[in-house]
Amino acid sequence: MALGKEVSDADWNESLYEKWGEFLGKIHHATKGYKWSNPAFKRQTWDQEVQLKAEKYLRPDDVMISILKERLTKLNSLPSPKIHTV
Repeated sequence: MALGKEVSDADWNESLYEKWGEFLGKIHHATKGYKWSNPAFKRQTWDQEVQLKAEKYLRPDDVMISILKERLTKLNSLPSPKIHTV
């Protein structure tokens, strides 16, 4: 069990965001050199998420499908970072 407490509405402030960002930065740094013990455990990339397959969940005429496709096209046009492989 981890020590701590549930964050309440009153806790959300600039100090908490700074601490949260610092902590996430430490997590990011710690994972830079991580080597998977088994490639089967490797998490899929963001664009493989099943939730991005809007046609599976929405009606064919839903406007969100075209919006999602437009955004995904934009995201896919951006340079991608180097991925650490096993």
